[in-house]
Amino acid sequence: RFRDILKKNVGQRGVYHYSDEPVPQGYMGVPYSFFVKIVNEGSDTLSELKNGDVPLILRRNCPLDAKATDMLRNYAGGYNNRGNNYLGIGKYSLAIYELNRAVKIDASIPVIYYNLGRCYSQNGQTKEAIDNFNHALTLNPNQPGIHKSIGGLYEKQTALKESAATLKQALREYKQEASISPDDVETYLAIARVSLELKIPAETISACEQLVRLVPNNAEFRKNLALLYYQNGRMQEAHAAFQQVLQLTPNDIGARQMLEKIGS
Repeated sequence: RFRDILKKNVGQRGVYHYSDEPVPQGYMGVPYSFFVKIVNEGSDTLSELKNGDVPLILRRNCPLDAKATDMLRNYAGGYNNRGNNYLGIGKYSLAIYELNRAVKIDASIPVIYYNLGRCYSQNGQTKEAIDNFNHALTLNPNQPGIHKSIGGLYEKQTALKESAATLKQALREYKQEASISPDDVETYLAIARVSLELKIPAETISACEQLVRLVPNNAEFRKNLALLYYQNGRMQEAHAAFQQVLQLTPNDIGARQMLEKIGS
């Protein structure tokens, strides 16, 4: 029935719903205030977003009951969704504008600051990005992904300035991310990469051990760990790790040569 309604009306008149559910295939949703307008897939998203700018004018110093508070939070969510849509099509200034409108309505929603951080990051405004990511963490210290995003920004700064102190900040952020998301492969790859550059072998080995734990059938992860064991004089562990590499990739000549070098 819903598909039939869409087929007969979309493109002829406005069709809106109030739902976080995805729209059916062939259509897409564009935020209009805290509603979603359903349009044909491939429609001009930018034009639809501009048409859907429904400003909210707030009367200040008026008492808010529970219903009014929820309604305002929905409006903030609507502006957040509009910001995300602008972010998705690369209109970062417009995205920042919409997200700041959301903040003015409800400054207690962590995801809005997270999205602002993403926008500023994409727009090359590193300080503003880190500030907003950190503010999101003050509201929700355990939100996944934020420490990793901050770490990535510090790592980018290091590439520009070659600062060991900034690289150490990146490592701290990645390690905090690992404590929140202990099964995130990308985070341990980042820890291994940065700790290797900082010449902290214990950290590098620990991160590579976690990668092997998370993806036990990845021969490359096992081979990297084996090489680290060897380089740090842990020959017994290196021998066992290279043997495991050969179990996964029997034709790995490098692993065979390393085993001969270590000896039985």
